[in-house]
Amino acid sequence: MTDWVGGQISSQGTSALDERTTQRQRQFFPKGYLEFSDRIHEFYNRSNPGDCWVSQFCFLPRDGHTILIEMLQDAAKQGKGTLHWYPSTVIKELTQTETQIEGAIAIQHQPAPGAPPPQH
Repeated sequence: MTDWVGGQISSQGTSALDERTTQRQRQFFPKGYLEFSDRIHEFYNRSNPGDCWVSQFCFLPRDGHTILIEMLQDAAKQGKGTLHWYPSTVIKELTQTETQIEGAIAIQHQPAPGAPPPQH
């Protein structure tokens, strides 16, 4: 568990994202992923900013985390209070119908006494 958002993008420390050549050529990604990709490239001002050989889209995990936090903050402003996100929280169970999530049980991580605060 980490205080960083982003799964593979940041908290797993393996920010060499899997992208097929045809996906990249056609920009066949969800809108949020494309925005994230654009922000990473803008941040580093070049392609393949991590100079990685396993993927054409690599970057430092802390930079991915920082950009994801910025995107969440931007979305919260645009949503005028309708977006709620819960950092340091893990979903443990969902109740749902075939098409809709009806509820969730979540556990929020609490740092140990004396631990440094998360760096957001």
